[in-house]
Amino acid sequence: MSKPILMHDPVGFDPSRGFPGIEH
Repeated sequence: MSKPILMHDPVGFDPSRGFPGIEH
């Protein structure tokens, strides 16, 4: 599956969040 890049994440992509740039 492709990783959904919604916005640039300055802290780096976190696969546990699933969506980079978005904190739940």
